[in-house]
Amino acid sequence: MVQRLTLRRRLSYNTRSNKRRMELETEPTDIKETDTASSQELNSLKEELAKMREERNYFQAQYKFQTHVNSELKILSGGFVGGGSADTG
Repeated sequence: MVQRLTLRRRLSYNTRSNKRRMELETEPTDIKETDTASSQELNSLKEELAKMREERNYFQAQYKFQTHVNSELKILSGGFVGGGSADTG
């Protein structure tokens, strides 16, 4: 899943990069066109920010879950090691 998201990010970045390059090559001369382009770019960036926040929240939840699982595994493995030596003694 991480590889797919990384690939998606790269494709998204390349698409945005190419789109931005095309926008720069054809700079609008009319102020209204510039305002519209800026507004569209702002909306696009807001959408991208919202998506990245969702992705961040997902990965934070995954990290917390994995940390909890690792903690439980550490406790269990310590119990097996400690429990095994206590039974033999």
